[in-house]
Amino acid sequence: MGHGECELASDASLASLEQWINGERFTSFPKASGGNINDMAETGKSLVMIVVNPEDREKADLTHRIKDIGQTMASKYREIYHRDFQFLWMTDVETVNSITMAFLATPVILVLNTQTHYYYFPDFEVKDITIETMSDFLNRVRDGNIQPMGGTGFLQRLKRIFYDLFTTVISIWQSSRWLFLLMFGLPTAVVSIVCYSICCMEGADDVPEEDSDLEEEGEEETGQEIENLESSKPFHEKAD
Repeated sequence: MGHGECELASDASLASLEQWINGERFTSFPKASGGNINDMAETGKSLVMIVVNPEDREKADLTHRIKDIGQTMASKYREIYHRDFQFLWMTDVETVNSITMAFLATPVILVLNTQTHYYYFPDFEVKDITIETMSDFLNRVRDGNIQPMGGTGFLQRLKRIFYDLFTTVISIWQSSRWLFLLMFGLPTAVVSIVCYSICCMEGADDVPEEDSDLEEEGEEETGQEIENLESSKPFHEKAD
């Protein structure tokens, strides 16, 4: 084997080693946050995201059941799904809200393709989750037999602009009412005053034109009356 072939083999081995390290750097079912989602995306796997709210006492049983199923899928079914999927659970619903550009209520199950930015929701109710329904859902995602959402198309980028603007306004309103009024209320008031002033000025400019038209009509009528009076005088008065 030549020197060049050795280098190619070494490069291929190094790339494979890096890919393997990235794929194995996380545990089977870690707790994630918005900060390390990007690190998990570097594995090249689709992320199976289970989002729960531990403080919601009314859904405590459902929360535990979903997490248990996620843990089972990640560990006992590791040989089937580990190569394509990275399972994780999190409590930060704002992360999935940002991914889907929607406002979701926990618990949420979402599969994110980190390469295409497509995401998938299960076609069953979360409360009806079982190992069988979850397995069928993941198999359909892997085989491309389920309709994806999201992506990086033009409409998605346009939607992202409006979503980011809306969420920014909402966050400002929630953080400080006075700052919200200063940033949005004051400019709105100034623009309203300017528009009102412009409309009033146009109305004031129209009034003299109407008055001048009335004056011209009055002068014409007066001149006509004088001509009529002169034509009605006797002939001898006209001669004088």
